Amino acid sequence: MLHPLVNPGRLGGGLMGLWLLLAPTVVSAQEPRLDVDAVDRPVTAILAEISANTGVVFELKTDLTTSITLKLTDEPLSSVLRQVLAEHDYLMLHEGTGSERRPSRVLVMARRASDSVAVVTEAPERPQWRELVVRRQGNQPFIVAGQINGQAVDLLIDTGATTVAVSQELAQRLGLRRGQARQINTASGITVGYTTVLQRLSVGELQLDNVAAIILPAMRSGRQVLLGMNALAEFELNQRGDTLVLRHKHSDPLP
Repeated sequence: MLHPLVNPGRLGGGLMGLWLLLAPTVVSAQEPRLDVDAVDRPVTAILAEISANTGVVFELKTDLTTSITLKLTDEPLSSVLRQVLAEHDYLMLHEGTGSERRPSRVLVMARRASDSVAVVTEAPERPQWRELVVRRQGNQPFIVAGQINGQAVDLLIDTGATTVAVSQELAQRLGLRRGQARQINTASGITVGYTTVLQRLSVGELQLDNVAAIILPAMRSGRQVLLGMNALAEFELNQRGDTLVLRHKHSDPLP
């Protein structure tokens, strides 16, 4: 029988057969190690088996309908989770410290940006901080799924932009109020923009309140928003090649 997960009804039917072998290897009280042998099986079913064998609680903010093929031998639990959820944004929380530290709860978010994979985890040395790790592919920009006032957007991280910028079309869809006109220097020259305030800006699962932004009528970006330095200044930034880490101390707690 499967151990209960958050929102268990969304996981579908039971698991049958020997297509998935999860055998924790005893390594004192540390993070368990697993064997996984899954052939074209739903991600939800694999997560259910992981929960049953390790006690990790999964909360799904999306319907995971994809199937994967994965074969792992004697792999640490955290590594298994990273590979099973490689195509999804997720928030992983740990319990314990040092060698006793292990995943305890995983929040699988609703969507991911098309050219990046965002993974959020508590920083082990200072649990009051939370991290957003964004990975890009090749020369693509860093993009992460976010929200403005509760509505989904794609955030393009732009350290060359001084202010968060939103197109006129997107601002109308988001219901943003247009304020004072300003002359704005852009890569294409000087243009006119209008001040506005984002009551809540979510960067992945990290949140900022009352963020100043500019509405640019000349901007053509669909649902994409330029995340400029006035917002990025609220984070510690650390780029290593194709990985960008944002750390924030004052994020709202998880639900």
